[in-house]
Amino acid sequence: DGGWTAATKGVALAEALGCKTICLAGMDFSVSSGGVYAKGVKDSKKTELVSITLSDGTRLQTRPDWLLAAEWLNAWALSHPEVRWGVISQANRLMPAIGAIELRE
Repeated sequence: DGGWTAATKGVALAEALGCKTICLAGMDFSVSSGGVYAKGVKDSKKTELVSITLSDGTRLQTRPDWLLAAEWLNAWALSHPEVRWGVISQANRLMPAIGAIELRE
């Protein structure tokens, strides 16, 4: 039941619609010192945070459902090589199968 986020829902919908390019924005799945969500967004439930250590030694705080979402998105990317996609800004280390997309003006 966990891991169903706006990102996983959007990717499932994009697949159903036959999209061949998918761009994710703001998908770092981590908590900054500023809080869980962007300023002004209210969290309707108490958020359980977990600390994890990445393979490069970097520590970050995240949520269990975000870890599941990142795992699902990474697995989906690996199983759909025909889809061109990535994360806008920088690559997410929780989803190594999905690289960063550089935007051009």
